[in-house]
Amino acid sequence: MRIGVKKSKIIKFLLQAAISLLCIYYVFRGTSPAQLISVFSGYAAAPVAAAAAAVAVIMLVNSARIKILCGPGVGFRAALKATIVGQGLNNILPAKGGDIAKMAYFNRNCGLPLPEASGVVLVERFFDANCLFILAGIMLGEYISRGVFVLLGIIFALCWGALIFFRRRPAAFESFWNFLPGVKKIKFLDELGKYLLRDMPSRRMFECAAATAASWAMYCSSIMISFLYVGNFAISPGAAFSAFVISAAGQLVPSSPGSLGVLEASIVWGLGLFGVAHDPAAGIALFIRLIQFLPTIFVPFALTGEGRKRY
Repeated sequence: MRIGVKKSKIIKFLLQAAISLLCIYYVFRGTSPAQLISVFSGYAAAPVAAAAAAVAVIMLVNSARIKILCGPGVGFRAALKATIVGQGLNNILPAKGGDIAKMAYFNRNCGLPLPEASGVVLVERFFDANCLFILAGIMLGEYISRGVFVLLGIIFALCWGALIFFRRRPAAFESFWNFLPGVKKIKFLDELGKYLLRDMPSRRMFECAAATAASWAMYCSSIMISFLYVGNFAISPGAAFSAFVISAAGQLVPSSPGSLGVLEASIVWGLGLFGVAHDPAAGIALFIRLIQFLPTIFVPFALTGEGRKRY
């Protein structure tokens, strides 16, 4: 049994590595270092600083969201350190290892039980998925069909309607959940359901949704500033927004740590749909990678152990 599990992990790792290598090849094919240096030299300092500042604001907003989810037992300083640990290590560890490190950080330094720390991270991902779903619906409605936007809106409303219904009637949810024995065995879904339906007050859910919306608004702003002002591409704000959604969705593809290669490839491909040449698109993709990778350098400082009483 263990041999089979180990073999499946090796196959998964090789598949992810292959995807990343193919994406890296796609980004850099026909592009020389001299061409990239030429692209970088054309970037103005002010928009570069603005894009990087937006990333810093994202870190602060995400920290506020974690504090909201953890409740009064965890202060903002601890939440900020956990955010740095999670985002930084996700850039260098496979399989969202930064999320696991974030859970361990809360457990060790803040005294948060692992099940509760796990619930916090899962709810973060749940709200992020909601925002991405909404953004994708807007993009598809704009460029494909309004009917797609309406259909996705109905699906979104039905899902949230079901969530609100089950929160008010826990017994109904238990009956429904018992009809799905296969799904019930998936641990992260079981923990997510427990946290959303029983452990999370409505006010905290609303505050978390607001913080998530603010985080994604800043993320979108950072990328669009990069496209429209750092890269200075001759595309409309709508096209820049669509390329942003494509880049965000592209990171869902299983790949190596930090979506290495996949993020860059989705940016180059998305911008290419709107007429941006390959070399400038590759340059801005590397710029975005750089400003997102910067938090990694602060991980050692965030990992310096401090007890819960200091927060």
